[in-house]
Parts: sequence; structure tokens; C-alpha cells
Amino acid sequence: MTLPGAWLVWMATAGWACSGPGAARAMAWSEWGGWGLLALTAGLVLAANLRARRLGIGRRPMAAGWIVLVAHPGIWLAASESDCGAGRLQSSLLFTILAAFLGIWGMLRRAPDDHVPSDERSPRP
Repeated sequence: MTLPGAWLVWMATAGWACSGPGAARAMAWSEWGGWGLLALTAGLVLAANLRARRLGIGRRPMAAGWIVLVAHPGIWLAASESDCGAGRLQSSLLFTILAAFLGIWGMLRRAPDDHVPSDERSPRP
């Protein structure tokens, strides 16, 4: 099974209605989990941007992390939907993983070679 297929199956299992004695507890856990993953995503994006700035990488390549942070489901997705907040928690986890990959990519990028004069980088003789 491919990764997108596995993700769709995982998301489909969370689509059941939420009721019963443990519903409020599950929704509260999903609410706090979404906020916690949002805070983790914010920390990852901030750390990646600070590291990229130290390496001399501009802000434009690192903008994807801020976009992921602003669109994070921990901000806008409610836990009181029919799935006891499982969709909020799973989507928040997906966005946090995406931010981690973007942050690792940003932190592992090479810095521009400042010690090489620009005339030596030119392909012209």
C-alpha cells in the first residue's frame, strides 16, 4: 500500500460518530493535542528560520514553514466535530511532520560561499 493510500485509510477510520461516556474526554484530549502540536510546529519553524538566517539563507526559501504554521489545523479545526477531534489531531500531526521536514531541509541547506570572490565563481575566463 502506498503512503497516500495508508493515510486515507487512517483518516477514514476516524470518521465514526462520537458519543458515549468517553466523548468529552476524547474531544478535550484532541483539543489539547492540536494546540500542543501547533506549539511544536511554531518552535520548529522558528528554529529553522533562525538557523537559516545564521547560514545566510534568505527569507524567501523559508517562507513555506510560515505558510504551514498559519494554515495549521490546530488553529481552525474544531474538536467538537463528529469524530471526537480525531481529524483535528491527525491533521495537526500531518502539518507538524511537514513543518519538521521543511525545517530540516532549511537547516541542512548549504550557506552561500562568502569566502570565494565573485569573479572566481564566474564561468568566464
